Amino acid sequence: TVHSAAMAAEFVDYYDLLACAPDSTLAEIKQAYHEKLREFHPDKRPNSQEGRGKKITAQLNEAWEVLKDERRREDYDRQWLKARPPAFDAAFPSVPRRAAPRT
Repeated sequence: TVHSAAMAAEFVDYYDLLACAPDSTLAEIKQAYHEKLREFHPDKRPNSQEGRGKKITAQLNEAWEVLKDERRREDYDRQWLKARPPAFDAAFPSVPRRAAPRT
């Protein structure tokens, strides 16, 4: 549907953003978050074009807020499973994934 396509276009893959796997532990996600935050923080990139550092930092903060909370992460994982491209599994068969949460 058009609504589903619009949602998929707006969907941000937090795992990709943090460069971690969907089955990463909370400690691994936290480490990835801090590494990316140091890399893109606006104070580290004062001359970034069009506030790119601020935008990425905001997305990183959003990713951390969702993924650090078990319930929010389960909800996100359901969305992630629906939003990722169908070719993802074929192109990356060795990428580990968390089991889909039971509903």
